[in-house]
Amino acid sequence: VYMPKPASPSITKQPSSRTVTEGETAVLSVTATGAAPLSYRWKKNNNYLGPVSASNELVLTNVKQSDAGSYMVVVSNDAGQVTSSSVQLTVKKIPEILHTLTVASQDPDSGVTVTLSPADQNGQSDGTTQFTRVYSKGTEVTLTADSTSGSNQFKQWLKNGEPAGTEPTVTVTMDYDRTLRAVYEPKPVTLTIASRDPDSGVTVAVSPADN
Repeated sequence: VYMPKPASPSITKQPSSRTVTEGETAVLSVTATGAAPLSYRWKKNNNYLGPVSASNELVLTNVKQSDAGSYMVVVSNDAGQVTSSSVQLTVKKIPEILHTLTVASQDPDSGVTVTLSPADQNGQSDGTTQFTRVYSKGTEVTLTADSTSGSNQFKQWLKNGEPAGTEPTVTVTMDYDRTLRAVYEPKPVTLTIASRDPDSGVTVAVSPADN
């Protein structure tokens, strides 16, 4: 009885190179013919990735930069094997979202030293109002303003126009563009009222009322 020789594998459609972004799923596939069953074993940078599979697809989920490289697949059956052409998987970084922090002051409107931690994308931190810094989305930034400026004392921080704290140090999360303004006010002074002949007991009207 004549038994025809089983057909060895033949690739009819080679894998294609792919470009994906970090966190996405990458699928590489090959189409082959030949006597069943066909088995597939993928290689990355000429190293086998795992055991033989019955699937003609390689599925990589939540890809990372380390997944980038050169891929090929070995298709085999009882009659032989064939290796596909090499294709490239390129993994792009997720675009970084940046936000601008504007640091300002009021009374005085300039000249106030504010320390920042951490430094921004450009390695810049401390500055003198008014200045800007650029941070990655989600960065927590701590600002510390001078407690006094000339004859004025620190009153409060305003965050995008809203009160954000009465201490010279404040922390903000850069989830969008922000303006932090250090507000100052005159230092209080003491008015002492006295009398002479008599040294006490004299009623004095004062307007307006004090603090």
